[in-house]
Amino acid sequence: MIKELIKTAPEEAQWLLEQYNHSTKDCLNFLTQQFIIIQNRNQLLLTLSTVTLTITGFSGPLIAKSNLFSKLSLVTGLGLMVLSTVFLLATGMRLKWVSQFEGKTPLEMISKIIEYRDQKSGTYQWQLRGMIAGLTCYVASLISFLILS
Repeated sequence: MIKELIKTAPEEAQWLLEQYNHSTKDCLNFLTQQFIIIQNRNQLLLTLSTVTLTITGFSGPLIAKSNLFSKLSLVTGLGLMVLSTVFLLATGMRLKWVSQFEGKTPLEMISKIIEYRDQKSGTYQWQLRGMIAGLTCYVASLISFLILS
């Protein structure tokens, strides 16, 4: 509903200021909570990647020896997971504090924060897609191993 009405960061900033009776503090608290959500999701992806890589250290060689499809799927899946993890570490885990944003007006400052939030959210979507593709390949290799072994 809000997305249909709000097209740009300045429009969303204006809307937030109106919702919070032009309290910059309340708007910043609201946006800070959104950054916490993005950071928690990034942390979840990092944990998922770590678990996948750890499990592969134990079972990967056995799976890779079973058949060509398992080997190729495993290598592709791990490659995608590693690339997604590197992308996550290079972009998603990078910090910029809300207090570092400047603007001549509260509207301008909040607009900049919203643009940064949207950028981080978009980056998260790419990381998630990469990990889903990697896990899909990884699970395909495991299924192939279980069926053909």
